[in-house]
Amino acid sequence: MKTKLLFFLSSLFLLSNMHAQFPFDTCQIAYYPFNTNTLDASGNGNHGTIHGASLTTDRFGNNFSAFIFDGVDDFISITPNSDVSSIGDFTISAWAYCESWEDQSGIVPDFTDFQYVFDGHSHSATATSDFLRDGFSVMYKFKTGGDELFTNSTYDIETTVITTELSIDTSVLNKWHHLVFIRNGNETRHYVDGDLISTELNNLSALNMQHDWYIGTFSANNQNYLSFNYNFDGKIDDIRIYNCALDSLAIQQLFKEPNTSVDELSENSLINVYPNPTADYIQITGIENGDVYIYDSEGRFVKSLILDKSMKIDFSDLPHGNYLLSIKSDGERIVKKVIISH
Repeated sequence: MKTKLLFFLSSLFLLSNMHAQFPFDTCQIAYYPFNTNTLDASGNGNHGTIHGASLTTDRFGNNFSAFIFDGVDDFISITPNSDVSSIGDFTISAWAYCESWEDQSGIVPDFTDFQYVFDGHSHSATATSDFLRDGFSVMYKFKTGGDELFTNSTYDIETTVITTELSIDTSVLNKWHHLVFIRNGNETRHYVDGDLISTELNNLSALNMQHDWYIGTFSANNQNYLSFNYNFDGKIDDIRIYNCALDSLAIQQLFKEPNTSVDELSENSLINVYPNPTADYIQITGIENGDVYIYDSEGRFVKSLILDKSMKIDFSDLPHGNYLLSIKSDGERIVKKVIISH
């Protein structure tokens, strides 16, 4: 059987969870394709938790394949399951689509807005004097004069902070951009849309990143610190984190990664789910066994179970609403939309 990962969205289209596999993925710490959820697709268990962010279209137009952040208080948090207590060389790759700048004159001299794509160097519950941690970050900045900057920072709290602010030739707003930040030995490399735009000295020691990370915000909206809003306003997708320095060929592969996510739904799908809508139970036909993962309409994981011979699933304990039912059987994954109406 040809393996497919299909995500059902409507009677016309579905979204798959397929993603390209690269040789350099052997040093991958985490990967967030955001296909209906915030699960870590690297297999390392560094799953994310949603705080207000919602699923949206990705750069290919696929529904439920990226997350959108409101620029106010939406974010995703990650508590690493992997051992990340000594990160030397690293790579972080992300796609970001910024929708607007906020006028926050006074945020720091000469700037009016900061928007974090990824924050891996702060703590969410500490006061101003103790909120920084080892780690790195990727963000956009907007200067008072109108310059838009791609900004990467490396924090070693035992020694210093190294921040690289880079002008971008094209406009940041309302465009998908591929952002890459790499540390290789004593230097960092910075890519935008596949192009190397800067190489800088970075002689910091290994980073202890065994603490929470955040997507779309700084310090999880830490009220002990924040007097300004550092939240991202727009879409973020396909975040990859490695404990190695990828080369230029790898960056090109990531930048040119094709759309593997959209497929048209066959009217003759062998797997059936009924009744739908349902008040309590649903019956599955077309398979003999399988694993089931249930997500709410915003992509949050609800529960999982193993199908028994009855092929029935009890939904009576869930609130009414729309759910995504991900069924994995014999190497095939199909997702059905289920409506619960008690």
